[in-house]
Amino acid sequence: MNKSIFRKTALIILPIMIIVDLIVLLSVYNITYKNSYDNCAEILERAQRRALERFVFCDLETEGVAETEASICSSAFSNLCRDLDLMYIYAIRVDPDANTETYLAIGFGPDANEEAVRTRYYGVRVDGKVNDEMRAVLSGEKKAAFRHETNQFGDTLICYTLAPEHYDTVAGKTVTYEKKNVLIGAEISISQMMDSFHRNFIPVSAVTVAFSVVLVLAFALTLHYRIAKPAKRLSRRMSGFITDREKGFEEIAVKGEDEFAEMARSFNHMAREIDTYIKDIDELTREKHKQEAELDIARKIQTGLLHPGEFHGRFVDINACMHPAKNVGGDLYDYYELDDGKVCIAIADVSGKGVTASLFMARAITLLSQYAESGYSPALALKKYNETLASQNPNRFFITTFLAVYDPATGELTYANAGHNYPYVISDALITLDGASGVAAGLFHKAEYQETTLKLKPGDTVFLFTDGVNEAVAKDGGFFGDERLEDALRDHCGKAGSDVLGDVLSRVERFTTGAEQSDDITILTMRIKDNNSGEE
Repeated sequence: MNKSIFRKTALIILPIMIIVDLIVLLSVYNITYKNSYDNCAEILERAQRRALERFVFCDLETEGVAETEASICSSAFSNLCRDLDLMYIYAIRVDPDANTETYLAIGFGPDANEEAVRTRYYGVRVDGKVNDEMRAVLSGEKKAAFRHETNQFGDTLICYTLAPEHYDTVAGKTVTYEKKNVLIGAEISISQMMDSFHRNFIPVSAVTVAFSVVLVLAFALTLHYRIAKPAKRLSRRMSGFITDREKGFEEIAVKGEDEFAEMARSFNHMAREIDTYIKDIDELTREKHKQEAELDIARKIQTGLLHPGEFHGRFVDINACMHPAKNVGGDLYDYYELDDGKVCIAIADVSGKGVTASLFMARAITLLSQYAESGYSPALALKKYNETLASQNPNRFFITTFLAVYDPATGELTYANAGHNYPYVISDALITLDGASGVAAGLFHKAEYQETTLKLKPGDTVFLFTDGVNEAVAKDGGFFGDERLEDALRDHCGKAGSDVLGDVLSRVERFTTGAEQSDDITILTMRIKDNNSGEE
């Protein structure tokens, strides 16, 4: 048991935990890096605002004072660099046509490159330096543009913004540039940004890894004491069922209300039923009882696994029925109201007859419930459902299945179809749900399924059925057919609250009067409530 449950489950869970860990660390890495980047960007923008505040009081355009003013402005820019721990702040005149930039003023931080300090000053023109970010700011496309640049002066993050005005000594006031070609640039060292990133990322990643280790240990202990050990005890009792029954079967003691307690109750119930069936078999002829018991077991399997025929939820009303034929097949319907308010509905029809078909149906309904309640989309749920059934199907059964999820928040019905009859939507007109199709489940591995979304409105009714309806046979051998079914459904278009299920059943019953039912008849309807009208 330890090998079959504990170890196998651990081998499945551990890789998942590692993958989740890596995803979390990657997410933390990206978030931390983005925060570091945003922090540097905020510093650069703050530096530019302060540089602009100083720049508008400098006259770098009037001959005779421009060079002196540039020296004063550069000194102020240098002070800003030291205050904000930047490498460079500068004002440049950009000529996009000539692809040149001319320095008007430049301030250097403590980490500034020596060659930059030596070669960048007022009046220096540099060719081939106009980039896309500069052009975007000059054209007004962006108010501020960021650029990562690596050159002979260092690896930096740069922010450009437009200088709209300057001081005019002659006019004695601040004036607007006639030609908007002066930019304020601020640069911060990438290594400084990465230092900030590492300071934030390392503690967070360490906490994440430690938490994952604790979580894995807690899970392992829980799995061992709450699942593996109880399962081992239950398995030991179940494996000795035949011997115990011959001695006089003693029921398993049930403790608690968890899944294992429920399994024990189910096993006790199953054991009592098996004893009853064995006693019945002893009283009847071997061949006759084999046939009758098979049909009876199949009917019980079918009806026992289905939900009640009526369900009144917050957003929908569901009505369903399954009338088994004398030769039991494997029809099923199911519905679930998920935790997020969505409603899942399904209908299916297993090929073949008898107990084996019913057992296949029981497995199918369990899988549908598992994948639907796990939140998978209809197409993905059918894909996994098909893979599981096809992997262990020695009798080569197949099952046609229609699966849909209704989202009351959007009013959308998303559905996928694995070879089943096309259902209908009864609205102002009759709509056939033929937008998605695929092969029946259980035969072929790696089958893909499409899904389609349809908008529903309050009062609309979704009508699901198996071929026992349209292929119902009359006394003269004729079929009820799709045309009669569609005529019956059209009679309910635009009639909110009408009993569609009851009407269709009564029409089929009248049509087949005097004939023996040849196949299961299964129908499920889901009507969309109008909550705005106070309907509950």
